Amino acid sequence: MNNERIPFRETLIYPIVFMIILSIIFVGVLALMYHATKEKVETYKEESYQKIVLDLCAPSIATATRLNEADIISASPQSYNEYIKQSSLKGVDRPSFAVSIDDSVIVRVVDIPGKGLWDKM
Repeated sequence: MNNERIPFRETLIYPIVFMIILSIIFVGVLALMYHATKEKVETYKEESYQKIVLDLCAPSIATATRLNEADIISASPQSYNEYIKQSSLKGVDRPSFAVSIDDSVIVRVVDIPGKGLWDKM
């Protein structure tokens, strides 16, 4: 009878244990990275959504205020806060926005989700 001990690294279980430990480490690192960047991602989504709404409204704002359209778009956060307000329309449950200049609404934008001609709208 051979009572010789086999080193753990030479057993059949070692690769399985090694991969489980390695997977736990990588999943932990990915979870930490996800939670560390979650706030930045949400902020970026909100800012890009505001920029899309401003891009849609910029020609009308430029016409009403006699400003350059490119200047309005380049001052994105300030222009959005100055001209665009979130509003609600009767019978519409989707987000809608109104551009008001001198207390008169000149443009309304309604978010329509779904597939468009070139994928998402």
